[in-house]
Amino acid sequence: MILPLCWPASWAESSEFLRDFPLFGKNARGYRAMKRQQKTRPENCIDLFPEEHRELAKQVCGIIQREGYWPNDRFIPADPCAILLTDTGHEWTGVSIIMDIEHEFDVDTSEILDFEPLTLGELIVQISSLKASGKRRQIRPSLRSRLTKRIANTVKSIGRRN
Repeated sequence: MILPLCWPASWAESSEFLRDFPLFGKNARGYRAMKRQQKTRPENCIDLFPEEHRELAKQVCGIIQREGYWPNDRFIPADPCAILLTDTGHEWTGVSIIMDIEHEFDVDTSEILDFEPLTLGELIVQISSLKASGKRRQIRPSLRSRLTKRIANTVKSIGRRN
């Protein structure tokens, strides 16, 4: 059984002091621990997605790997979007992922109001539904600011829970 990515227990217990410091801050340590967890996953993780969504999942996992600087694309449906969209020390990680998904699949994700409670599997289903609905993304100047606010709210809610 492959467990979903999760913040290490020490992450929630550590102080906020130097949390965002790139090399040894709390977020950097948590991200490194999750990268180690992900590296141990088998290559066939994509087989855990339903067959009808497997190709879409493979593409989305590739985007998350590339934009989130993950060591590989071995994500599972139970991985929380709150972790996958978290700023990994590279600016605008979550925003870049969402914008690339919108661009790659020509969908408008504005109907997804909150990414934080979703798992990757649920996000894949929603993207599939958006593709099937035929709603196409519209190039809007406010897109980056809207996504930034949504991602910032997700990150804030994670901090409140821990």
